[in-house]
Amino acid sequence: MSDLKEKRTLPMAAESGASGAVKASVYDPAMCCPTGVCGPSVDEEVVRISRDLKWIEGRGVRVERFNLAQEPHAFAENPRVVGLMQAFGDGALPAVLVNGVVAFHGAYPSRQELVGALKGAAASGTPEARPRPGPRTPPPVLLAAGQTRGAASGADDVPALAPLDWTGWGTRYLFFTGKGGVGKTTVASAASLRMAESGKRVLVVSPDPASNLDDVFGVEAGQEFTPVPEAPNLYVMNLDPEAAAEAYKEKLVGPYRGVLPESALRAMEEQLSGACTVEIAAFNEFTGILSDANLAQDFDRVVFDTAPTGQKPRQQLWVLWLSW
Repeated sequence: MSDLKEKRTLPMAAESGASGAVKASVYDPAMCCPTGVCGPSVDEEVVRISRDLKWIEGRGVRVERFNLAQEPHAFAENPRVVGLMQAFGDGALPAVLVNGVVAFHGAYPSRQELVGALKGAAASGTPEARPRPGPRTPPPVLLAAGQTRGAASGADDVPALAPLDWTGWGTRYLFFTGKGGVGKTTVASAASLRMAESGKRVLVVSPDPASNLDDVFGVEAGQEFTPVPEAPNLYVMNLDPEAAAEAYKEKLVGPYRGVLPESALRAMEEQLSGACTVEIAAFNEFTGILSDANLAQDFDRVVFDTAPTGQKPRQQLWVLWLSW
């Protein structure tokens, strides 16, 4: 293994020739997320295999990974994986396929075992023909008002931030995120009220089960637009993340009843019952609002007062925001 660590390209990548790199396909059991650091404890094996997969990917191996809780279609569409699950039940996963052939199942392989299987596949002359994806584009650097790009990288030339003029804010959608107690609801409410006073029609949305918008504006808001009596042009809406999570869970699990083994369905339902699922479902509600053409016509500004966990938008959404 010491020799392998010194090489940037594994022998298997060179042996695969011009037709493409060897492919490793990892089928994880139902998990909240593939990092291994969700929940109250860290799964060291998941952390280790994630590190090993990143290591081999950087040396010419094409890696794809599927989570039973989030991508059940990938399991159902692979007869070899379905066969494993039917034959071994809970002991089938995790499974690792190399060029479509089952190499390991029931436990994650060590790095040495994984490299041995990949080198064997390369020597067999049947490498995966699909090319590796190109490098990812780094996320854009977002600058605060009045901040220079040099300041964003840690320079000392950061001028004082001028007060924000919410009436002239240039985007339709505003997200206020952060940990609990930092004033998200206060700032979101104040900004929304200021924009409404300027004549803009404003909708304030909260996905928090313990939303404080009702207390701030003195209304009882639900999942419909609720006008604020003393603030013309201002409306409030509270999403129901728990109901959204149940619908999201059934959307994922329902189509695979009778297709995947019952043990797999139970594992999916168990993993989809946590806080991560609630946040994913709430984010889906966000995107539903963002893509609602009628809502875009009804409101000049839509303000999101996020839950205390700081439900951050996906990286792709940041790029999309920059174009609005």
